[in-house]
Amino acid sequence: MAEQGYGGPEVKMQQLKMRLRVICNAILDQSIHAGNMSEQEAMDLMMKQGYQQEGEAVAKWKRARLTSAQLSTYFVGVSEHLDLRDRAKAKAGASFDQKKYNDNVIAFGSPPVKYVRELMGL
Repeated sequence: MAEQGYGGPEVKMQQLKMRLRVICNAILDQSIHAGNMSEQEAMDLMMKQGYQQEGEAVAKWKRARLTSAQLSTYFVGVSEHLDLRDRAKAKAGASFDQKKYNDNVIAFGSPPVKYVRELMGL
């Protein structure tokens, strides 16, 4: 069975928005703690480039200043899961089924991706 999607273009747009959000989170985190990003620069990044609402951006600015590297973990996690899915697609070829893949990954609970990769033989 060919790869199956979930929903239409609106679902894909939401997925891309979430990916953009985790990228902005990582940039924000690193720029605050390893650089000298100002509050205004952070607001511009999140609202103008990341399409986040002002309230969310203000809360994230406060959160990012209080924690170091926590926001970057979302980027790392998403990147690892996308790599895992790419490996599964390459292995399965045209028979890759997104729902079966998701069910398989979820069946392992919540161990780090490197262990799920091993359990899946990828």
